[in-house]
Amino acid sequence: MSDTTNSWIKWVFGVIFVLALIALVAGIMSMATRKGNDATAQAEKDLETMSETRYTQYDAQRVTGSQVVDAIKRLENDKICVMVNVAPSDSATVAQLGAPAGGVAYVYTDSSLATPQTATNEAMLVHNAQNPSNASYINPSSNYYGKVFRSDTTGVITTVYFQRITD
Repeated sequence: MSDTTNSWIKWVFGVIFVLALIALVAGIMSMATRKGNDATAQAEKDLETMSETRYTQYDAQRVTGSQVVDAIKRLENDKICVMVNVAPSDSATVAQLGAPAGGVAYVYTDSSLATPQTATNEAMLVHNAQNPSNASYINPSSNYYGKVFRSDTTGVITTVYFQRITD
């Protein structure tokens, strides 16, 4: 009987050991999966931030007119509205800049992003921005203040540049 009892006890302890081992492996896998999901979510967030850098590099920054024209040209194939207000303002500060309004719209016709500029119209707008005799001329040496506006669902929708007469 003692051999049968010893055999039975060994079998029970063997089953308990295997179940404990399975529980340990399952716990480690669960923790690794959770950490993996967290790392993936953070990587996606970082990637989105990096992809928006082309839009946000001038956010809350003083830039020159030549940088504004360069931004318009770089973003011409993106789904974004670039608004440029060429009327000088000495009160364009972050606190005073509200929703995008006024100025010339490049790439898309407005911040709703419903209607892109036609290639012909966009070329004309860029030409006018570089023509000193045009009312929408962007003086390459003038100071502008950049401001980015976002949508809760689509991210960056509009970059607005306000001309500054003071720093």
